[in-house]
Amino acid sequence: MARTNWRRIGIVATILLVPGGFVFGASMLARQRQKRTEEAAANAPPENASEAPPKV
Repeated sequence: MARTNWRRIGIVATILLVPGGFVFGASMLARQRQKRTEEAAANAPPENASEAPPKV
């Protein structure tokens, strides 16, 4: 593996395995999931036709 991959693995292991790192890792995971949810909502079609912008 490239050097950067090992560095990333080390950083992730440190964050997740160090006491207190579980909280930090969980908060990072929650932020990532929230971001994915917001992106999915932004890309989803409108639920009602009245909310859709008029076609020109």
